[in-house]
Amino acid sequence: MFLIHSSLGEDAKIFDVEEEPTASGLFNKLNQNPDEGGEINTSTHIRNTYAAIEKKYPELIKKISILPSRVKTAKIYEKNQLNVLRKKGLSLFAQLIEKEEVNSSIKEVTFEELLGNTQCEFDENKLPLSIDFWINYENIKTFKSQYKTGRSDIALESKALENLKVYLKLLSGNEENLANFIKMLIKDLKKYHTLSVRTLGRLGRKTIDIKSSEKEIKALTNEINWIRNQFGDDYLDRILKRVDNQKNEVIIAVENKNL
Repeated sequence: MFLIHSSLGEDAKIFDVEEEPTASGLFNKLNQNPDEGGEINTSTHIRNTYAAIEKKYPELIKKISILPSRVKTAKIYEKNQLNVLRKKGLSLFAQLIEKEEVNSSIKEVTFEELLGNTQCEFDENKLPLSIDFWINYENIKTFKSQYKTGRSDIALESKALENLKVYLKLLSGNEENLANFIKMLIKDLKKYHTLSVRTLGRLGRKTIDIKSSEKEIKALTNEINWIRNQFGDDYLDRILKRVDNQKNEVIIAVENKNL
């Protein structure tokens, strides 16, 4: 839990354009915005659990803060498997190999599955790594996902991007601050993909063009201003600045052994 919390940082919802999240649902869980309401999302659950452990075992936080960016351990579990959390650049992946299966293959898993597989008690003893560990570990490290974001999400993102491009052309010259914010949104959509599906819906639910009515343009203006008020004019710059201070690659490997 400590290591997962550290690897999440403040901006784990960001994914690099070349390393899109898989159909596992990890992206949707980590890419929720506070305005979406509903149940506590995965990252909030992790932070809450971390805070509780930090309060109960404060001496462990100092110990974990000096651990290397690649950590490996093993513990008792009901299945033989290798769970790996990888953070590479702006991307975050949860993957596992079920070693009891014939012709075991690498699976993309949800964050909830990863947490369930890696959770253990405070005083649980560490086990030695198995003879299969290093082969499986290297296979996961070099694995490239074959899945991409769902078509509906891609379509929504494309609509949002086109709407912003059109809207930028319709802006008057004296709205420089708003224009700069729209350019930031466009940059985000093209390269970083930090916006949640719900936020994308605000921008791409209805299509606008140069001939759109004043009512349609005003509706999009309201949506853009809402996002601007929620996130701030420099939200993307703040995210990227924090990411620059984080380690480029973190790999946490937890081997489960059914003894």
